[in-house]
Amino acid sequence: MKIRRFIAVFLSALILCGVLTVPAAALEDPAIRAKAALLVEAETGTILYDKNIHDELSIASTTKIMSALLVFEAIDRGELRLDQQVTATALRGLPEDGCTADIVEGETLTVEQLLYCMLVISANETCNILGETLCGSVDAFVERMNQRAQELGMNDTTFQNATGLPPAG
Repeated sequence: MKIRRFIAVFLSALILCGVLTVPAAALEDPAIRAKAALLVEAETGTILYDKNIHDELSIASTTKIMSALLVFEAIDRGELRLDQQVTATALRGLPEDGCTADIVEGETLTVEQLLYCMLVISANETCNILGETLCGSVDAFVERMNQRAQELGMNDTTFQNATGLPPAG
């Protein structure tokens, strides 16, 4: 009698497992509306999803990320400090339709304040101000951005300026 109950329960469990389990299936390509996308598994570097990863697109806010990376690396090396005072220069040549913190030439802010303006409100002038502070000129900063991009394996990336916007004019 006990063996019959055991077999009945065991077979019932097998049937339920077959009915209740969801079969695994590969996903179709997700409906990503971005022009390009890349999803990488962090530990192995395995590309899980890519879309138009080699297409030439506007570099946009990637410049802000690279600018911030260079500034943070300079802070780590002791070349800059978050509380360091910086006088705003390098404000010429910025497109009028880009994001700004309305910083005026001669205004003094800390590196930390400039980073907040760059990363929170995407203020274009802060990239130039910090770039000039770090490398002596915006052109030298852009050259350093391109060097760092190559070091990171960003082979399809070329920075033309520190803002990512088309040149003014």
